[in-house]
Amino acid sequence: SGDGRNLLYLKSIFPSIHFFGIDASLDSVRLSKKLAEKFDLQIGFFEYDVCKPLDIAYEGPGVALVFSCHALELMPRVFGNAVQNMCNISNHHIKFFEPIPEMWPDNLRGDISRLRAQELDRLFGLPETLERLEKGTNWKILSKHRLKTASNPLNETCEIHISKER
Repeated sequence: SGDGRNLLYLKSIFPSIHFFGIDASLDSVRLSKKLAEKFDLQIGFFEYDVCKPLDIAYEGPGVALVFSCHALELMPRVFGNAVQNMCNISNHHIKFFEPIPEMWPDNLRGDISRLRAQELDRLFGLPETLERLEKGTNWKILSKHRLKTASNPLNETCEIHISKER
Protein backbone atom coordinates (compact mmCIF):
# COMPACT_ATOMS: atom_id res chain seq x y z
CA SER A 1 0.00 0.00 0.00
CA GLY A 2 3.00 2.31 0.13
CA ASP A 3 1.98 5.61 1.69
CA GLY A 4 -1.68 4.65 1.28
CA ARG A 5 -2.62 7.38 -1.18
CA ASN A 6 -4.42 5.06 -3.62
CA LEU A 7 -6.52 3.50 -0.87
CA LEU A 8 -7.21 6.89 0.73
CA TYR A 9 -8.44 8.20 -2.60
CA LEU A 10 -10.61 5.14 -3.24
CA LYS A 11 -12.09 5.26 0.27
CA SER A 12 -12.97 8.94 -0.18
CA ILE A 13 -14.92 8.08 -3.34
CA PHE A 14 -16.43 4.81 -2.08
CA PRO A 15 -16.96 5.36 1.66
CA SER A 16 -19.17 2.29 2.16
CA ILE A 17 -16.54 -0.13 0.86
CA HIS A 18 -14.02 -1.67 3.28
CA PHE A 19 -10.39 -1.22 2.19
CA PHE A 20 -7.16 -2.56 3.63
CA GLY A 21 -3.55 -2.26 2.56
CA ILE A 22 -0.44 -4.33 3.09
CA ASP A 23 3.13 -3.06 2.97
CA ALA A 24 6.49 -4.54 3.96
CA SER A 25 7.63 -1.24 5.48
CA LEU A 26 6.50 -0.42 9.00
CA ASP A 27 7.25 3.26 8.28
CA SER A 28 4.84 3.18 5.30
CA VAL A 29 2.17 1.53 7.44
CA ARG A 30 2.59 4.16 10.17
CA LEU A 31 2.37 6.98 7.62
CA SER A 32 -0.70 5.43 5.99
CA LYS A 33 -2.45 5.10 9.35
CA LYS A 34 -1.67 8.74 10.22
CA LEU A 35 -3.03 9.94 6.88
CA ALA A 36 -6.17 7.84 7.21
CA GLU A 37 -6.73 9.25 10.68
CA LYS A 38 -6.08 12.82 9.48
CA PHE A 39 -8.71 12.47 6.74
CA ASP A 40 -11.05 10.46 8.97
CA LEU A 41 -11.05 7.45 6.64
CA GLN A 42 -11.45 3.94 8.07
CA ILE A 43 -8.83 1.79 6.34
CA GLY A 44 -6.85 -1.07 7.82
CA PHE A 45 -3.11 -0.99 7.13
CA PHE A 46 -0.86 -3.93 7.97
CA GLU A 47 2.87 -4.56 7.86
CA TYR A 48 3.59 -7.82 6.10
CA ASP A 49 5.97 -9.33 3.56
CA VAL A 50 3.56 -10.17 0.72
CA CYS A 51 6.02 -12.72 -0.65
CA LYS A 52 5.51 -14.97 2.37
CA PRO A 53 2.34 -16.99 2.95
CA LEU A 54 -0.35 -14.50 3.90
CA ASP A 55 -1.85 -15.11 7.33
CA ILE A 56 -3.49 -11.76 8.04
CA ALA A 57 -6.86 -12.38 9.64
CA TYR A 58 -9.49 -10.53 7.66
CA GLU A 59 -13.03 -10.61 8.93
CA GLY A 60 -15.78 -9.47 6.63
CA PRO A 61 -17.12 -10.13 3.17
CA GLY A 62 -14.87 -11.69 0.56
CA VAL A 63 -12.30 -9.48 -1.08
CA ALA A 64 -13.73 -8.37 -4.42
CA LEU A 65 -10.64 -6.66 -5.84
CA VAL A 66 -6.95 -6.89 -5.08
CA PHE A 67 -4.55 -4.67 -6.95
CA SER A 68 -0.88 -3.82 -7.20
CA CYS A 69 0.39 -0.47 -8.35
CA HIS A 70 4.13 -0.35 -9.13
CA ALA A 71 4.80 -2.81 -6.30
CA LEU A 72 5.64 -6.02 -8.14
CA GLU A 73 8.33 -4.26 -10.15
CA LEU A 74 10.29 -3.92 -6.91
CA MET A 75 10.29 -7.68 -6.22
CA PRO A 76 11.60 -9.05 -9.52
CA ARG A 77 12.43 -12.64 -8.60
CA VAL A 78 9.78 -13.24 -5.93
CA PHE A 79 6.74 -11.46 -7.39
CA GLY A 80 5.14 -14.86 -8.14
CA ASN A 81 4.66 -15.41 -4.41
CA ALA A 82 2.87 -12.07 -4.14
CA VAL A 83 0.65 -12.96 -7.13
CA GLN A 84 -0.25 -16.25 -5.44
CA ASN A 85 -1.18 -14.39 -2.23
CA MET A 86 -3.33 -12.01 -4.26
CA CYS A 87 -5.15 -14.99 -5.77
CA ASN A 88 -5.61 -16.54 -2.33
CA ILE A 89 -7.37 -13.51 -0.85
CA SER A 90 -9.39 -12.32 -3.84
CA ASN A 91 -12.72 -13.91 -4.60
CA HIS A 92 -13.16 -12.31 -7.99
CA HIS A 93 -10.84 -9.66 -9.51
CA ILE A 94 -7.16 -8.75 -9.52
CA LYS A 95 -5.70 -5.78 -11.37
CA PHE A 96 -2.02 -5.21 -11.93
CA PHE A 97 -0.90 -1.64 -12.66
CA GLU A 98 2.77 -2.25 -13.28
CA PRO A 99 5.52 -1.34 -15.73
CA ILE A 100 5.53 -4.56 -17.78
CA PRO A 101 8.49 -4.64 -20.20
CA GLU A 102 6.98 -7.41 -22.35
CA MET A 103 4.06 -5.10 -23.18
CA TRP A 104 6.10 -2.06 -24.16
CA PRO A 105 6.21 -1.14 -27.87
CA ASP A 106 8.71 -2.61 -30.29
CA ASN A 107 10.42 0.68 -31.04
CA LEU A 108 13.48 2.58 -29.81
CA ARG A 109 11.78 3.82 -26.62
CA GLY A 110 10.46 0.35 -25.81
CA ASP A 111 13.85 -1.25 -26.43
CA ILE A 112 15.64 1.32 -24.27
CA SER A 113 12.99 0.90 -21.58
CA ARG A 114 13.48 -2.88 -21.54
CA LEU A 115 17.26 -2.47 -21.30
CA ARG A 116 16.78 -0.04 -18.41
CA ALA A 117 14.41 -2.46 -16.62
CA GLN A 118 16.88 -5.30 -17.12
CA GLU A 119 19.78 -3.22 -15.81
CA LEU A 120 17.76 -2.13 -12.76
CA ASP A 121 16.64 -5.75 -12.19
CA ARG A 122 12.96 -4.92 -12.49
CA LEU A 123 9.86 -6.98 -13.18
CA PHE A 124 9.95 -9.42 -16.09
CA GLY A 125 7.67 -12.40 -16.57
CA LEU A 126 4.32 -11.22 -15.22
CA PRO A 127 2.34 -11.95 -18.42
CA GLU A 128 3.88 -15.43 -18.64
CA THR A 129 3.16 -16.08 -14.95
CA LEU A 130 -0.49 -15.09 -15.41
CA GLU A 131 -0.82 -17.21 -18.56
CA ARG A 132 0.44 -20.24 -16.58
CA LEU A 133 -1.99 -19.39 -13.79
CA GLU A 134 -4.80 -19.20 -16.35
CA LYS A 135 -3.99 -22.71 -17.62
CA GLY A 136 -3.88 -24.30 -14.17
CA THR A 137 -6.71 -22.56 -12.27
CA ASN A 138 -10.06 -20.88 -12.73
CA TRP A 139 -8.40 -17.46 -13.08
CA LYS A 140 -8.73 -15.93 -16.56
CA ILE A 141 -7.00 -12.95 -18.15
CA LEU A 142 -9.72 -10.46 -19.13
CA SER A 143 -7.53 -7.71 -20.53
CA LYS A 144 -3.94 -6.59 -21.03
CA HIS A 145 -3.04 -3.15 -22.31
CA ARG A 146 -0.61 -0.30 -22.02
CA LEU A 147 -2.00 2.74 -20.24
CA LYS A 148 0.38 5.01 -22.16
CA THR A 149 1.18 6.89 -18.94
CA ALA A 150 4.33 7.02 -16.88
CA SER A 151 6.00 9.21 -14.31
CA ASN A 152 9.17 8.29 -16.19
CA PRO A 153 8.94 7.88 -19.99
CA LEU A 154 11.05 4.72 -19.74
CA ASN A 155 8.74 3.08 -17.17
CA GLU A 156 5.32 2.97 -18.84
CA THR A 157 2.48 1.56 -16.77
CA CYS A 158 0.45 -1.32 -18.15
CA GLU A 159 -2.71 -2.95 -16.82
CA ILE A 160 -3.58 -6.61 -16.66
CA HIS A 161 -6.99 -7.60 -15.32
CA ILE A 162 -7.67 -11.18 -14.26
CA SER A 163 -10.91 -12.60 -12.94
CA LYS A 164 -11.87 -15.81 -11.18
CA GLU A 165 -14.53 -17.77 -13.01
CA ARG A 166 -17.34 -18.83 -10.71
